[in-house]
Amino acid sequence: MKKIIGPSLIHLFFWAFTLASLIPFILIFMVSISSEDSILQKGYSLFPKEISFAAYQFLFNDFSEIAKAYGITILTTLIGTVVSLLMTALFAYPLSRPDLPLRRTLSFYIFFTMLFGGGMVPWYMTYVNMFDLKNTIFAMIIPNLLLSAFNVLLMRSFFSSTIPESVVESATIDGASEIRIFFSIVLPLSLPIMATIGLFNTLSYWNDWYNCMLFIDKPELYNIQYLMNQNVNQ
Repeated sequence: MKKIIGPSLIHLFFWAFTLASLIPFILIFMVSISSEDSILQKGYSLFPKEISFAAYQFLFNDFSEIAKAYGITILTTLIGTVVSLLMTALFAYPLSRPDLPLRRTLSFYIFFTMLFGGGMVPWYMTYVNMFDLKNTIFAMIIPNLLLSAFNVLLMRSFFSSTIPESVVESATIDGASEIRIFFSIVLPLSLPIMATIGLFNTLSYWNDWYNCMLFIDKPELYNIQYLMNQNVNQ
């Protein structure tokens, strides 16, 4: 009897957990078919008080604009994530090598940027006046390419603690260059930290609407986050 009750309770628990995980998606759908007035008056509900398909009408009427915004977001996310991840790895790996000159000084320089920043005005003027990125798609890519000090230190710690020094020395003795060691040995052994930092970068680019608000005035270059933000605030 106990052998039957035990698995049944476990199955019941996971079925309940699965159903609970579906509730947010069901709520989103119910809200999408609720009228705006009913949401403002009675809030979100799993059971709409007044059915309305105005949201879907708006979606299909402005489909080309929304599709273009999604395309901008996907493009900036793909390019930004790959390039930012590569830059972070290329900076973190030398810092993990004990024979790098000025290793501690460079590490302190990275850490120092976590404590102090240059401020909004010089940051904005640099990208607008010096790099002339305003109203270009690069304005949503390059500002986030600046190395995150936390990600660099996190990846450096992984390289130092996970990549065996003997493997690097053996490759060096066999005549492999630093670039060959990095791409053929270090990166394949560092997939966990690459996936982690890549996820951080992906979320950062995908959810970014602030840079679009600062640098973009042309509607055809709006990403989906800023487009949604505009529609909500109208």
